[in-house]
Amino acid sequence: EMNKFDDMMAYLKAVQPGFSQVVAVDVGFVLFNRIWCIAELAEASRRHLPQALKIHSEAALAMHRSRVDRLDVREAQASYPEDVERILAKIEDPEDFNESLRNLLLNPETG
Repeated sequence: EMNKFDDMMAYLKAVQPGFSQVVAVDVGFVLFNRIWCIAELAEASRRHLPQALKIHSEAALAMHRSRVDRLDVREAQASYPEDVERILAKIEDPEDFNESLRNLLLNPETG
């Protein structure tokens, strides 16, 4: 099932010292519109896993900078609206999470 990654992240964190999350960001930054991608980022954050986002290029970031500045996980989509509701319910403070995603993207060490 697609929603088992919460358990898998917990398991890997427990058994694999230094486990972290690395996400390759597509050139169009579309992954930030997909709720299941947001869910994985949120779960890693909730479990305090080290995270890094790898972007295509500085030019891609510059092209989508206004999108990054307006990033709001509450606008993410899924094929099933109930998935969006269930995933967003797990994010305690969406504004704070939006800011943490922006920081991941714009921090030279993680983005």
